[in-house]
Amino acid sequence: MELQRHLRVAQGYLELGLHTDAQDELDHVPIQLRMRSDFLLVQCHLLRKQERWHDLEEVSQWLLESNLDEPELWVAHADAIRHARTLTEATSCLVDALARFPSNGHLLFQMACYRCQGGDLAGARDFLQAAGQIDRLWKMLADIDVDLAPLRQRD
Repeated sequence: MELQRHLRVAQGYLELGLHTDAQDELDHVPIQLRMRSDFLLVQCHLLRKQERWHDLEEVSQWLLESNLDEPELWVAHADAIRHARTLTEATSCLVDALARFPSNGHLLFQMACYRCQGGDLAGARDFLQAAGQIDRLWKMLADIDVDLAPLRQRD
């Protein structure tokens, strides 16, 4: 199917950091196919890379209404809320997500970031430790993530 080819190519461009090329590829998808979940998932990845937070919030909200079982959608949606609105609202979104996926490392890591940015360093450590128990990658990412800088400065 031609749609799948466009989506694979756009995803490849995103992985290479070629956001303009990814957008150009998505622009070739016929309009009648642009409300499909598979198209919108790729669109979400692009909007996040482009830091188009209001657009990302709208698209991710629509996707969540039809697909609550995808943890990465919750991460994207919370990130959009954080940048488009407030950290408090984004944290609330992650609380809802963690109720559904309590052992998802990415959600736990994101919550550590939000807690750290909100000044709750002890809470951030707890969430980071939980994420690191699931996958050591999250502990490694903590060494470079900008949101966790206050936590590193206190250690």
